[in-house]
Amino acid sequence: MRVLQTPDGEEVVISINSDVCLYKAPMNRPLTELGCTFGFDIYTHKAQSGGIYYYTYSMPTKHSAEYSFLTADEVRDRLIELAGLSGWSRLNSDEMKKAEHYFPGIFD
Repeated sequence: MRVLQTPDGEEVVISINSDVCLYKAPMNRPLTELGCTFGFDIYTHKAQSGGIYYYTYSMPTKHSAEYSFLTADEVRDRLIELAGLSGWSRLNSDEMKKAEHYFPGIFD
């Protein structure tokens, strides 16, 4: 569990073990192959207040884990971009279903 502060100053307790992973970046791929855009996992967290938060998680090899918040629009755009890729970096079928759940009509 980790506490992050939103841009509004709220504290949100997140956990990659219990929050929903919308996109899991491929493992063991050089970041230059993936491009900076795709080198992190995307999670969603529902706070006790009912608010929905989206954040990224990355585990660099030489540093500690890094987290940052994304807006719903940023996540939606990123998921659309990932769905349009081919090969190992593309959204898998489970990730596409989750994307459609959180963003109805995303792929229409």
